[in-house]
Amino acid sequence: MRATALVLAVALATAALAARAGAAYSVDPGAALDGGMLKVAPQVSGPPGARLRYEIEVRREGPGNSSDNRQSGTVVLDGAGKARLATSAVSVQAGQSFSVNVKIFEGERLAAERSMKGP
Repeated sequence: MRATALVLAVALATAALAARAGAAYSVDPGAALDGGMLKVAPQVSGPPGARLRYEIEVRREGPGNSSDNRQSGTVVLDGAGKARLATSAVSVQAGQSFSVNVKIFEGERLAAERSMKGP
């Protein structure tokens, strides 16, 4: 009886780890251009309680100049499986373009990535 319970417990733990390893994450860069100001407020979703690392890169380019803004950190997804990441705002003038890239890591594994570009 004890051996059966132990085998069942190990099987359930293994299944839970396997499910977690293949967990699906989604990321929304949350970037919006409003009157010359690019506001970036990324969000990530996945399994509740997951501890993740993130990297955010915002790049602005124009004639004769460019600017890079990088942020990184860790986050734990809430009970609904969601979290907001660091926010930033960058001025974008006429003739300039921008790109936003958000990477989500589960341990060392790249779990999700999303990019967007625009003038």
